[in-house]
Amino acid sequence: MDSKIIILFISIVFLLSCFSKKKEDIYNVANKKSQIGDYKEAIGLYTEAIKINKNDTSAYLNRGIAKIKLRDYKGAIADFDSAIKINPLNYLPYAFGGDVLYALQKFDLSIKYYSNSLHLNRRNYKAFYNRAMAKEKLDNRLGAMFDYEAAIKLNKKYTKAYFNRGVVRKYLGNSKDAMTDFNKVIKLDPTFSEAYLSRALLKEEKGDIEGAMEDFNRAIKINPKLISAYHNRANIFFKKRDFQRSIEDLNIVIEMDSLHAKGFNSRALVRYYKKDFAGATIDFNKSIELNPKIASSYFFRADIKRQEGDIAGALEDYGIAGELGNMTAYDSIQKYNIVK
Repeated sequence: MDSKIIILFISIVFLLSCFSKKKEDIYNVANKKSQIGDYKEAIGLYTEAIKINKNDTSAYLNRGIAKIKLRDYKGAIADFDSAIKINPLNYLPYAFGGDVLYALQKFDLSIKYYSNSLHLNRRNYKAFYNRAMAKEKLDNRLGAMFDYEAAIKLNKKYTKAYFNRGVVRKYLGNSKDAMTDFNKVIKLDPTFSEAYLSRALLKEEKGDIEGAMEDFNRAIKINPKLISAYHNRANIFFKKRDFQRSIEDLNIVIEMDSLHAKGFNSRALVRYYKKDFAGATIDFNKSIELNPKIASSYFFRADIKRQEGDIAGALEDYGIAGELGNMTAYDSIQKYNIVK
């Protein structure tokens, strides 16, 4: 009888080891598939691993990550929640769950997931960074700044955190510290085009036009597709009354984005000051078509109509410009004695 029990025990242990070996083999193949980007196959293999062991948090976690790659966000969050249910002390499912909820624009809930992850692991600088971005989406910029600072304390070379903190500081009116952040980003990564762009805008605000121009040029050299750099450089050319080069930059903006309403509006303004009223009108019309809320498009189109004798059209456009917040439009109606 004892010998039979021993044999049975050995058989059970052998079978369990076989199942464990099979699960481990499946899991390893799934990881390899995921590493080479074959996420669909990886998901199927992780599912097989879960069938063998329904309490395998790693399989749920990795299957969820693979689902993120395929933009199956609902499936991903379901897997992360399953992993959390099995082991609520693992910070990773909360962190990845926060990423999914951010992608789904459920920012309040994503913040809760990131907070739970950070409660379990205060060293996860990416969770601080991602929570900061979620807070920004909810206009909690002060809270976002504190989270960016926490991320930076944990990773002194986190360029994205420095950059985003700089953007927040600028928004909050702290231009000096924002400049410090942008300088730090550029020191850490001289190819960070958006940092040159943001620093250029700060320099322009301070009246350092040449410094701003230099940074816009650097941003464009690094990233020739950075539309906002061309647009803002065009504004500087405009201020310097170099209308031709301003239009050249704005042509590039519109070529890269044919729906760029502000680009059409800016080019129209340049053409207006060049006395090219026909070209300006075409661009103002396009700007208004793309975005009916740009007051300056109506205001300057009204002025063109006034000068060309279209009093009724001028009055209508001045009125719309005024309704959109351009109070100068009402002054123009009185100044030029425009009546129906």
